[in-house]
Amino acid sequence: MLDAVIAYLRNDFRVRMTAGTFAIENGRLDVPELDIPDGAYIRIFGSIFNDGVHLYGDDDLTDETFTGNVWLLAIPTELLQLVREIEESVSAANKATAGGVMKSESFDGYSYTRMTRADGSLMDWRDVYHDRLARWRKI
Repeated sequence: MLDAVIAYLRNDFRVRMTAGTFAIENGRLDVPELDIPDGAYIRIFGSIFNDGVHLYGDDDLTDETFTGNVWLLAIPTELLQLVREIEESVSAANKATAGGVMKSESFDGYSYTRMTRADGSLMDWRDVYHDRLARWRKI
């Protein structure tokens, strides 16, 4: 979800980057020239198995050697908390609509309604969280 939110924001939060050939061994990527602290976020480009945003130090990457870019990111804590909230919201919505997409439903005292756009289509996380994400969005 973090990848999707960053793409939506058009903001990569890049601090610095390096290009070259990199080896991931035992789930860990070492990039001495970036001096990446454990717990920081990185973005990998050019990898077959690991493209995307990762929490450095989790050692959960798939071993490979690739030629590409590695970026050190500075994602604000407040945004990370909001992304967790979005993930929980999306997960709850997916559970509620596991039988199919619906706008509303009610039975035996239970009711469920999803918000819709002006055109009648269902709103997604981008619509619901647009205002709260706006401060980090780049045009």
